[in-house]
Amino acid sequence: MIDIYNDDFGTFRNVYHSLGGIYIQIGNMPFNLRKQLKNHFIVGFIPFGGHFDDVMRPLLQELHQLEKSVAMDMDNETVWVIASIGLVTADMPQGNDLCDVKKQGALYGCRNCLVPKDRLTDNTFDRIRGARFHHVTNEHFVQLQTLIDQGVTKAEINNFARRYGLRSKQGVLSSLSRDRHLQTPQDAYHAIAGKVQRFLNITFDLLNDNGKKAFVKYWRCFEKPSIWHRLPNPVTHLKSFMFSDALQLAMIMPFILKRFLAPSNIASADLATLCDRLSSSSNQRRSNKHVIDDIISCWVIVADVAAHCFKLKMSQGDLNHLQEALMEEHGILIKVWYKMLYCQ
Repeated sequence: MIDIYNDDFGTFRNVYHSLGGIYIQIGNMPFNLRKQLKNHFIVGFIPFGGHFDDVMRPLLQELHQLEKSVAMDMDNETVWVIASIGLVTADMPQGNDLCDVKKQGALYGCRNCLVPKDRLTDNTFDRIRGARFHHVTNEHFVQLQTLIDQGVTKAEINNFARRYGLRSKQGVLSSLSRDRHLQTPQDAYHAIAGKVQRFLNITFDLLNDNGKKAFVKYWRCFEKPSIWHRLPNPVTHLKSFMFSDALQLAMIMPFILKRFLAPSNIASADLATLCDRLSSSSNQRRSNKHVIDDIISCWVIVADVAAHCFKLKMSQGDLNHLQEALMEEHGILIKVWYKMLYCQ
């Protein structure tokens, strides 16, 4: 089983001109070997302005040959080796491209289902009935190619692609034997860490000058594990944080906020808005203290979800707890933050 991983990175930590890296892992390896850096094989780099398809196209012939099987001599014995794509791992924008779905900002921008953009936070959406299926997507691309062969206008082609949330042209991986939707999973690391980074931005935007000073004071004197590397100031250098930095800070955010956060540390306009939104959603007047408790509760749940998502081993009880925590997180984030950000 071959796992193709694609990710963009800044050449010097955070720079505008980024490189794209394409790596391969052998999924049949035991986990303790698969996670070692020496077993991440570099296919190549995508220069700024380049495309994934251009780098992968020279490898397609070998991948097609491996799908049919190749005879290899191992330990004085000839064996047949068959290899095919097991997973294609990428973050949100690249992952959508690799499974031939439009970007996440499109009307139907989910690579796994056909949820409309205005229902992304709707927990009642039927994800089974509205799921994307590989054979159905293939039929749509056949119809799209027929329209192109008939010489229809570009507007008609764009309308057809928009209706089904598909790119106007299939990617280079479409010729391989794989299910583009099932075998291009959502990247949990980018999803969870990206959510934490956004939540950090929202939290610091709520604080007034006194609140930011109080946060920095308590953050500096917090008892961090000795093995943690030293983080830059989160208030002034949050944009330079890597995902690992954001996740590290998320683990201690509830404790820091519990020690100092008070209504006087929050901008008065934002505090009043939060009070009104929470009062309207719960049908009872929420005090300033309730707002503080809700903010801390949000961080407790976010930290709990992040900790359970990245456990190396999970029992059935852990999976059940994670499912419950995700549902609870969904509810409280929609109630506290979504209304404040999108309903003003």
